[in-house]
Amino acid sequence: MWRRASLKQRLLVLALTAITLVWLGAAAFTYHNAREEFDEVLDAHLAQAAALLVVQSSHDLDELETEHAPLLHKYARRVAFQVWDKGHQLRLHSANAPQQPLANEERGFSDHTIDGHHWRVFSTWNESAEYLIQVAERADVRDELARGIAGNMLKPLFISLPLLALLLWIAVARGFAPAGQTDPRSGTARAG
Repeated sequence: MWRRASLKQRLLVLALTAITLVWLGAAAFTYHNAREEFDEVLDAHLAQAAALLVVQSSHDLDELETEHAPLLHKYARRVAFQVWDKGHQLRLHSANAPQQPLANEERGFSDHTIDGHHWRVFSTWNESAEYLIQVAERADVRDELARGIAGNMLKPLFISLPLLALLLWIAVARGFAPAGQTDPRSGTARAG
């Protein structure tokens, strides 16, 4: 069948295949890059939340009440924090935080599974090294958000690909139109 295809059809198929492959490569690169950037933004959010708890830990923790804190965002239940006195006694925590430490590490980022859920955790000590602070975010929420943002970034690529294919088909058809015209006097194709 390929041998019987016209030059116009071959050119169109090859051009569309090349464009599609380049487009898919660009889409994969864009998704991967956006995902890495988004993970860094979420990690920065965890570190910032921990910094706020570090500042608050210099005050009396007993004054803080978190059990009845309002849920101000739909993802609020998927973010948890803990404040450990000397790293051993749980002094303060969000309502959805487990009774065991969110992470074994005492500094920096780590990934852990707790009660069947994967969590991204940031751990740090306050300035006096009295309180260990851990802030965590569920990985499934991070994945859902990253997929949504990356998907929105990729929509223009996937919408424009069929449009580009149509425009390429029109351009190839017009480009080959003079070659396919016949001379009305002789009935033979004109050499454009």
